[in-house]
Amino acid sequence: MLTIKPQPGASVLATSSQGSLTIFPKEAPKKKSAERSYTLLAEPVDARDANVISWPGEYDYGGMTIRGLAQNGDAHVSYVVTTDGLRCGFLSSPLGSWNEQEIELLGDLDVLVIPAENAKLVQTIVEEVDPPVVIPLPGKDPKVYKEVLQACGAKETAPVSEVKLKKGSLPSDSRAVYVLETD
Repeated sequence: MLTIKPQPGASVLATSSQGSLTIFPKEAPKKKSAERSYTLLAEPVDARDANVISWPGEYDYGGMTIRGLAQNGDAHVSYVVTTDGLRCGFLSSPLGSWNEQEIELLGDLDVLVIPAENAKLVQTIVEEVDPPVVIPLPGKDPKVYKEVLQACGAKETAPVSEVKLKKGSLPSDSRAVYVLETD
């Protein structure tokens, strides 16, 4: 089972039986990460902690696979994570256009976590990727966030403190959009 919880800012904590990921915190952790606890940063940095990932590439941690995808040259990194049988895409901010080749690198996703920065762009990416589960993350502009929720069909969706997902319980012929509580 994969559990996704909101963290301060536009960050999330994803926890599975294979470990936990803090995704897109504002900065790298100051202390060494705990065992089976990893941090995925949106911008490349020279981290001294082996559990901090911020560069494009492929990583394998105890059965959890992480693929960092370069964007804007190498200025930003988005991730595809496979854990507990779920393939999840975590797109970094600022959200830019994704070309056909980049969409192919994402592959067939079960879950798409996407920054809510541009309603039209989010809608285009969601339609191209077509995941069963979408989790928009709030950006700096609450008005744009509401537009993104509306474009995703989640305008009246009540915020939740966490999302729990299992491979066998994902929607098969529809899309679930989850709104995480904000700080």
